[in-house]
Amino acid sequence: MQNKIEKQLQRCVQRLGENSMRLESLEKVQGLHSELSARLGTLSVEQEHIKKDVGEIKADVKTLTAIPAKRWSELFDKVIWALTAAVLAYLLSGIGL
Repeated sequence: MQNKIEKQLQRCVQRLGENSMRLESLEKVQGLHSELSARLGTLSVEQEHIKKDVGEIKADVKTLTAIPAKRWSELFDKVIWALTAAVLAYLLSGIGL
């Protein structure tokens, strides 16, 4: 009977050691998991900031590309007015005014 109890006790001690190693391994994995979760949260926040910055950059680029188009539009407007004035001056000089 004593021998049977000793064998059971020995098996329990052995299982306890194995379970302790498993728990230590799981604790390491859980620590890595927690660290990974924290880093993902940080990356998410950084991604939102980058998204906001890209939106601002796109708006600035649109503004900058609109400036030359506006200049060309104003130039053509002035050219048309100049041509119109020249034609009117020619016509008025032709009729003697």
